[in-house]
Amino acid sequence: MVAAFGYIFSAYTLARRADIRAGGGMTRRGAFCQAHPVWMGASSLFLFVASIAVLVRFGWLAVAVLGLSYVLAAAYGVLLGPLRDGPSVVRRTLAFLRRVPASKDVVSAAGWTAVAVFVPVVAARGAHAGGVAIVAAFVFGLAFVRSVMFDFSDVMADRLLGRETLPALIGDARARGALSVLTTLLAIGLAAGVSAGAVVG
Repeated sequence: MVAAFGYIFSAYTLARRADIRAGGGMTRRGAFCQAHPVWMGASSLFLFVASIAVLVRFGWLAVAVLGLSYVLAAAYGVLLGPLRDGPSVVRRTLAFLRRVPASKDVVSAAGWTAVAVFVPVVAARGAHAGGVAIVAAFVFGLAFVRSVMFDFSDVMADRLLGRETLPALIGDARARGALSVLTTLLAIGLAAGVSAGAVVG
């Protein structure tokens, strides 16, 4: 729980700071971080260290998976933030990734899946591979839906900043419809997994 909370808080702070640098800091999500940057930064650093320390006793593989989660959080922040001067190949790669529809939401969902599913699985050991795959797909889908839901509040800002979010690309109504379908499929998939005995506990 400490590792997951540390990741979520740190990833949130990193994303909001990137949003502020890109010019989106006046959104509702960025207002608090913009008003309290020192407190948010210090808290994030403390929780980052605490989350790593808690997992050390479960082995370095668990720490590595959590580290992957933080790498994905950093990638999410980069996709939100402005393109800075650097090697042309890096800038071209980032520009390409930003043009991929919902790329930042996919990266965010991957980070959530790593910390919420794979870190506990690695730490506890002995989980059934089929059950892990079903739960991972379910968590990834829910995290993706959650990330896109936040995009609805920032459609105008995302369009101005050139972010290829689903609501900005296909419109509010179509995006909500797509999320409804995805949520229904996730519920059916999880129910099928439980019925088949692949997901227990």
